[in-house]
Amino acid sequence: MLVLSTVLAGSLMTGGDYAQWVVDAQSAGQNVSWVSPTGVGQNYTFYENYYDIYDIQAWVSYLGFEFGPFDVHDMLDDTDYDALAFGPLPASFPDRIFLTPDPPEAMTIQFDLLTYLDTDGHLHVDIENVEMGTAEYDLGWPFGTVTVTMEEIYLAANISITASNDLCIGDTNDDGAVDTDDILAVISGWGECPAVDPCPADTNLDWYVNVSDLLWVIAQFGPCP
Repeated sequence: MLVLSTVLAGSLMTGGDYAQWVVDAQSAGQNVSWVSPTGVGQNYTFYENYYDIYDIQAWVSYLGFEFGPFDVHDMLDDTDYDALAFGPLPASFPDRIFLTPDPPEAMTIQFDLLTYLDTDGHLHVDIENVEMGTAEYDLGWPFGTVTVTMEEIYLAANISITASNDLCIGDTNDDGAVDTDDILAVISGWGECPAVDPCPADTNLDWYVNVSDLLWVIAQFGPCP
């Protein structure tokens, strides 16, 4: 059974420009949907979604016995996330797919993390397509390192939404305006962003330069605020 709980962080005012929550979930394979108890304002130009999955625990089984929880945070990459969406609401942020290890190795953990804001400014978090496979793990004496079956996972994350009217995301070259140069920058940077190098044409911070970024630039065409 998947259990999701929420701890509010700080003093939150519904309809403001910032809200933050600490959310934790535990799943044996089921999906989950969660809605924030508070929200942000509905008519801002930009909404930034940031979350950091700071704790990941797992329970495993071997020869019919269950072991755990074990800290498996190092199994997943890119557990902190920053993305932007256009207002007014509703607005969706790019979906994230977590999969470890990379194919063609046998899957250990996989799940999709979807986030979006409804018309009232409340954040929705959907954890879907939860799958658990096998992993090589050292269970200690007397078993040593063996192939275990993943049975259950626990996640804890800080999640925040920041709303703003002052950003100029489409200005890829920081010249104070969104113009033809920025459209050309998106076209020339088309595709997946490098793992380390800056990727200024990735306007919505999803690590890809594609149609979404082109639409951001077109929508903001003109002088920056």
